[in-house]
Parts: sequence; C-alpha cells; structure tokens
Amino acid sequence: MIDFVIKRLLLALPVMAVVSFVVFSLLLLSPTNPAAVIAGDYATPQAIAEIRAKMGFDQPLIVQYGKWAQQLLHGNLGVSVYENRPVIDMIAERAEPTVSLAICVVLVTLFAVPLGVISSWWAGRPIDRLVMAFAAIGTATPIFLFAYLLIGLFSTKLKLFPTYGFTSITAGVGPFLSHIALPTLTAGIAYGALVARVSRSSMLEVLNQDYMRTAKAKGLSVHKMIFRHALPNCAIPIVTVIGTRFAALLGGIVVTETVFAIPGIGRLCVDAILHGDYPVVQGVIIVVSLVYILVNLAMDLIYPLIDPRVRAS
Repeated sequence: MIDFVIKRLLLALPVMAVVSFVVFSLLLLSPTNPAAVIAGDYATPQAIAEIRAKMGFDQPLIVQYGKWAQQLLHGNLGVSVYENRPVIDMIAERAEPTVSLAICVVLVTLFAVPLGVISSWWAGRPIDRLVMAFAAIGTATPIFLFAYLLIGLFSTKLKLFPTYGFTSITAGVGPFLSHIALPTLTAGIAYGALVARVSRSSMLEVLNQDYMRTAKAKGLSVHKMIFRHALPNCAIPIVTVIGTRFAALLGGIVVTETVFAIPGIGRLCVDAILHGDYPVVQGVIIVVSLVYILVNLAMDLIYPLIDPRVRAS
C-alpha cells in the first residue's frame, strides 16, 4: 500500500508541473498588466516600466516561470499585487468558510444515495418518477435561482435564517448553522440531484445482473440484496462522483459564495480576477489542483476497501 501511495504521488508531480506552467503562462499572457495595477491609475509609462523591471516582468517567460516555480517549491505562492500581502495567507484566511460549506454540502448530499437506491428498486413507479423529477430539476436549474428562491422564502418571508454572511463555528454552533443552512441547501440540491441520478443508474445496472435475479428468485431478503450484494458492487461510481464534487466544492462554490456573501476561496478568486491580481489567481488554481490530486489519491485508496476486485487488478 505504501508503494502504491508513493507511486501515485510521483505520478502527480509531472501533472502539477504541467498545470503550474499552463496557469503561469496563460495568466502572464493576459491583457491585464500587473505592473500598471501596482503603479496605480495615474502612473506614467516610465513608472510602469520601472516596476516591470523591478518585478522581473520584462524577462523571458521561461526565466520568470523558473523563479516562480522555485518559490512555489518552498511553499511561497507570491505576493498579491493588489493588497501587497502573501497569497498563502490570503488563501488560508478564506479556507474556513469554503471548507465548512463543502463538508456541510457533502453531508447533505449523502442523503441522495438512499434516494437513488429507492428509485432504482421501485423503477418505473411513482416514487421513482418523483426522485427523477427532483434529479432533473436539480441538475437543470441554475444554482443562483435556487439561492434566490430560498432567500425569498426562508430569509425574507419566514425570517428563519440570515440572508448573507458567514459565522465561524468557534462563535457557537447555533450562529454557524443559521448562516450555513441556506448556502448548504442551495448547493446540496444541485449536487444531491447528480448523486441521486448516479446512484440510481449504478444500482439499476447491478440489479439487472444475473446473480441479483438469482438471489431474488431464491427469496433473499431485500435488506441483504441491497446492502450485501448490490451496494458494494455499485459503490465505486457513487464514491467517485461524491469525491470529485467535494474537490470542486473546496475549489470554491463561486456562485453560492457570491450570492450569500461568504468570504471563501471562490470569492477570493473572483475578486482577484476583477482586480487583475494574477498572483492570487495563480495561487488559488495551484491549491485547487493540489486538492484534486489528493482527493483522487484518497479515492484510489478507498476503492480496494470497497471492492476487492480492484485490489486484485
């Protein structure tokens, strides 16, 4: 197992190298001039040129990338050109809201798995149509529409939850849950709909196998058929979609964080793009890419525990 983890980590190194070079190149070649952002709106061309030379922006691309990559290997993501602060500190400050929201959304999304299982067992019946209607609406409706509908109902009309903002769990469980409830429900509907569809399709594929029909013909109980035989054989697609969605959530739910004014990583990246603060954008993308790689590694380690056939292969 240790050799497998080391091998996966070594394979991740060239992926991170390619991602870092692409991110650095694309953002550096963008029309936004970071030297002009630092110099200000009324800076002269001479002042902008001096800043470019001081920051090394006038050097060849490969030279700039080499210096940036060297700093990256030491855990230095650079300095924000807009706020003049270390990028790693800015990301760390915004991590708690995003991580908290991501965990809450995944916990809510887990309830979609039994929905998919129930829908597949009673395929074609009214409960199946009801679950599939939820899945279709959840995947087809924009997240911001869910957000405004929930705000209008639970915040404006019923006044049960705050409209915007985030409160750390250190300030109390009650305030934390009251602020995180609507954003969690907003994103949970969209992601839960996807998990429900994947769960249903995976279960249907397994239930149509010959050994499942044989087990049903022998009078095996529904509980044993689902939990002992069906779920273990269809768990990998479900774990995959939940894991990848969790990685995406950690990357920042931009729409949800923007609508509910949550100071997370997604809003940090959007603000950095609007201000032309490309070191922050680079740092966020690098951190999100690393999260994706670690989540994929975690799923690769979970797969053999779920299905021994993966271990054998």
